[in-house]
Amino acid sequence: MKNIKEVNGYSVGEIKASKYLRVVLRKKDDNVIEDIKIIGDFFAFPESAVDSLEDDLKGKTLEEALNIVEGYDVIFTGITKEDLKNAIKQAFKGGKNL
Repeated sequence: MKNIKEVNGYSVGEIKASKYLRVVLRKKDDNVIEDIKIIGDFFAFPESAVDSLEDDLKGKTLEEALNIVEGYDVIFTGITKEDLKNAIKQAFKGGKNL
């Protein structure tokens, strides 16, 4: 996470559900996700789902990203898909700038 804090243009959405969730993202000028990291002390099954989800969200608008999360084939423990969508919304709309 230290290297991401040195990069301008990233914003953070944080949610405290039963587990901690942080979404760090950078948008392009046309309001699509250029880069995104989903981190926290939750579990996802299959384990590779978070990396795959991050890849699938790149190049998407907020609405497209939220629809992808809702339909994604992943089971979370400690957070819900709604928690993730809220963190993405918060980061997308400005959140905390790094």
